[in-house]
Amino acid sequence: MIDIFLFKRQEEAFRDAGREAMPTEFRRIVFPNKAVEKSIRLAVSRTGLEVYHTPQGKLMGSELMEDCMRLTFAHPSTGVETHHDIPMLHAAAMLILYCSHDNIPVPREAQKFLSQVGDHVALDLYIQGEEKLLANEDVSHGFPIQPYALDEALSEASEQMMEAMAEENWA
Repeated sequence: MIDIFLFKRQEEAFRDAGREAMPTEFRRIVFPNKAVEKSIRLAVSRTGLEVYHTPQGKLMGSELMEDCMRLTFAHPSTGVETHHDIPMLHAAAMLILYCSHDNIPVPREAQKFLSQVGDHVALDLYIQGEEKLLANEDVSHGFPIQPYALDEALSEASEQMMEAMAEENWA
């Protein structure tokens, strides 16, 4: 019994020592148009939310607006451009879903921001280490994603899917 207790104390001390030496992490994941298209398909198949149903055509670009991500599509036969706006929270959820699907780590505890990089959208991740190395204005100029907001958006999607499935089964 004492050996187990000592081992657990040593393990805790090792973990605590490791935490003190944590570096600050700042990562930017830039999504080319093909990745955004894939993230849309994943979001449609996983959530079924209407917000992810985009016009036909090739994605020409994505732009962050004040409260949404604006996608520009060119119609396959006419080339006419149309826009589709996805609310910021749903855009972040779909990009994180892409990362999860493609095994790109997105730590739950990271501060998350959507930002514009040229004609592309990026997901910025920031994890504060032992010392505050970056000022708040250096972290990101993007749209902040509040903790647990993504969980709420995805649970809303799950509820809507369950309601749709219930209606189909009873119809």
